[in-house]
Amino acid sequence: MNREKTERAVYEDSIGCTCDSAFADMAATKKRFHKLGGVQGYHLIQSFAEGEVTPELAHLIGLELAEELLKGRFEAVITTH
Repeated sequence: MNREKTERAVYEDSIGCTCDSAFADMAATKKRFHKLGGVQGYHLIQSFAEGEVTPELAHLIGLELAEELLKGRFEAVITTH
């Protein structure tokens, strides 16, 4: 959700945390479960050809992908830009 790294955020959602405090939420979860080392997270990217889908549909697909992959076990932030 770093505005300097994206053209502009169109849609933002989160799973198991809040968009505004996602980093702090995820860090607290790692601390709670004594998992301070190792993998800190994953960054997944999906792309569509220009005009292939609307921004709304692209975001819905991203949200559904995250829900299917994570199955409620992990926190995630989903942004579409």
